[in-house]
Parts: sequence; C-alpha cells; structure tokens
Amino acid sequence: MTDSTVIQPTPGTVLLTTGGHGFEGPSWAAATLREVEAGHRMTCGDFKDVTRDLGTTRFQLAEIVNAQAAAAAKTAAELQLHLAKCCCEITMAVREEGKQTRAMINANTIQTLRDANQKHEIVLGAYFAAKVPPVIPG
Repeated sequence: MTDSTVIQPTPGTVLLTTGGHGFEGPSWAAATLREVEAGHRMTCGDFKDVTRDLGTTRFQLAEIVNAQAAAAAKTAAELQLHLAKCCCEITMAVREEGKQTRAMINANTIQTLRDANQKHEIVLGAYFAAKVPPVIPG
C-alpha cells in the first residue's frame, strides 16, 4: 500500500484518500481535503475537550449534590432535635399546668365541702339546742 490509496466505489468515480502523508491530485482538491482533515482533527479534539469538560462538570455536580444532601441531612437532624426539645418543653408545661388545675379543683372542692359541713354543723347545733328537727337549707 502506498501513502495514498485510490478507492473506486463506482465505475468511473475516483476518490482521493490519504495515508497520513499528503494528497495526490489537483491542488484545490488536496487543499480542500487538508481543510476537511484539519477540521476533523479540531472537531475530534474539541469533542475530547467537551467530553473531559462534561466529566469534570458531572463530578463537580455530584460533589455539590452530595454536599447539599449532607447539609440537608444535618439540618433535618438539628430540626428534629429542636422539635424534640420543644415538644418536651411543651409536654412539661402542659403537665405542670394540669397539676395546677387539679390543685385548684381540689382546693375548690375542699372549700365547698367545708362550707357545706359548716352549714350542717350549724343546723345540728340548733337542733340540739332547741330540740327541733333539722331543716337543711338548699
């Protein structure tokens, strides 16, 4: 095989190709083929650059996404702790208020029973003093 190869895809048509060392044929055809080959090399080089850039960008995006996911997980954990603390504080406040309410109800009930007991003692005292059957006021 020589530096240039002649390919005949159809009878009567001749295409010039190169083995990498130049072209044979008319100078305008050789110049055109050189431009095409240079464009092809540049395009392939550009595609290699684009592929490399895409790989780098993909890696950088993965790092960003991972960092954001880690930050979101940390924020969620901190929020969960904060909510647990708030919930605990609220629960304790409700319990304390419940104790105070029960104490107030008990105090009112005790006072009501004392008042009723005092009325009954007065009625019984009057009965024993007057020997009259007791009448319990409503």
